[in-house]
Amino acid sequence: MQNKFISFFHNHPRKESMLLSMIYTFIFVNMSFAVASLYLSQYGNLQLNITVLMLALFLLNRYYQTKNVKRIAILFLLMMELNSGIALAGNSTQNFVAIFPFIYVAGFFFFLELKEAMWAILIHIVYWLVVANVAFKLFPKGYSILPANVINDVTVVIILFFLGIFYQFTTESAYQKLRFANREKKRLLVEIHHKIKNNLNFISSILGLQKRHIKKHEEEDNYSVLIESKQRIQSIALIHQAMYNSKDSVHVDFETYVRSLVSLVNSRYKKDISLHYEMDNVLVSEVLNHRLGLILNELLNKSLKIHHEKITLYISLQKVEEGYLFSYQDENIQQDTSKKDFGDKLIDLIIQQMEADVEITFNKGVLYQVWFEDDT
Repeated sequence: MQNKFISFFHNHPRKESMLLSMIYTFIFVNMSFAVASLYLSQYGNLQLNITVLMLALFLLNRYYQTKNVKRIAILFLLMMELNSGIALAGNSTQNFVAIFPFIYVAGFFFFLELKEAMWAILIHIVYWLVVANVAFKLFPKGYSILPANVINDVTVVIILFFLGIFYQFTTESAYQKLRFANREKKRLLVEIHHKIKNNLNFISSILGLQKRHIKKHEEEDNYSVLIESKQRIQSIALIHQAMYNSKDSVHVDFETYVRSLVSLVNSRYKKDISLHYEMDNVLVSEVLNHRLGLILNELLNKSLKIHHEKITLYISLQKVEEGYLFSYQDENIQQDTSKKDFGDKLIDLIIQQMEADVEITFNKGVLYQVWFEDDT
């Protein structure tokens, strides 16, 4: 029994659990009082109990159809208010529904927002003043309300009012933050899975291009092909490592990424690199970092593959009026003597995807300049 009770609250949100608990308790209590009223021949109370019992069952059914907690809660509290008002105006102060009608204030703060709860309390007080006025007119002498009852009810309202405000600014506020954090967590998980899927598709596309290239150039060393494919995948992985270490989950510090990528590529060739940066603290999106990283990976491999020990490289990423300018200069290459390999084809494909403009010049080495916009 205890496990079922705990399971009920675990399987329903807290407001839904509270609403269902209130309705089920109200139905059970009204059924008990209906039986008691029948036994005591109090047919007026019996009729009232059966009426509110049918209304409670109707609201319960409507809830399971609509799942609208707030609306059903408002209707349920309104029904209890009317029930208590009828019982009190009918001088049935011994009926349990008329003992503490002002306790409904707690329900206002639980199911409604703070401003809505304030308005509900105002309407609540006006309603009970009207009920009390009607009751005194109907029963000017025999009405059984004492001044102490009025003081008790007003005291309950004041206490519940301040407790409700405290609840709104503490517990309800904490639940709102938890709900927001949960939604943000789900959003981030969806975004992460989407990025993983895109990256895997991107890797699959690169490997597919590599396979077609190998078929046309069977003389290429398979070991070198695998090493270069591995480096391309690692260049993508470095982006996520940079994002993990960055406070910004959308943009990456490109200078830090370049340093890591140069170190990664040079771990294969072990050359003496004189590296010069000019980054202007530019942050670009993750997608563009992927593409720039792959372009840089191919350029670095080309430079390190054909050179001897000493290499001088200039890498820059600058903000210009039209967008961004990425530059790569290798002072040691005097002319383009190498044939167009898979890396060059991959660079051309990425340039097309970026809708970028590229210019290659041979003046004091080779200079690659890529102009692009960051629309992501």
